[in-house]
Amino acid sequence: MGYSPLYLIGRNRKSLVNVQSSLPPSYNVSLVTEPDEATSALPASVAIGTIPADQPIDEKIVPLLETMLGKERGGDGKQAILLEMAYKPAVTALMRLATEKGWKTVQGLEVLAGQGVGQFELWTGIRPLLGHARKAVFGEEL
Repeated sequence: MGYSPLYLIGRNRKSLVNVQSSLPPSYNVSLVTEPDEATSALPASVAIGTIPADQPIDEKIVPLLETMLGKERGGDGKQAILLEMAYKPAVTALMRLATEKGWKTVQGLEVLAGQGVGQFELWTGIRPLLGHARKAVFGEEL
């Protein structure tokens, strides 16, 4: 997709090293577990949230996220976007933080709808309408 570098943010450096070592060096993955690493990181334009939404964001990670999400991105006119993977609640603490920093956010249920469309097509050979999948996932009438 052309994004580089990739930043993994977390509280457990050993776990992040395991993920980093499983990826090809060409992915240019950098780890962010300390404030100085967040400060020296380049501005990001896309983020993917994988923090379990049934728990508060770890207090060690909050300043890292605030720094990373708060960086000036330059004048390219593109809106920074956070894709949240958690389904519930619809608006997570990470989404609220990203919104406060000027990011656009996408709910995890959008991911579920997209996955459903892809899986249905894979299994049946029929590509359903994304609008119908979204309504089913969001509990709306067709």
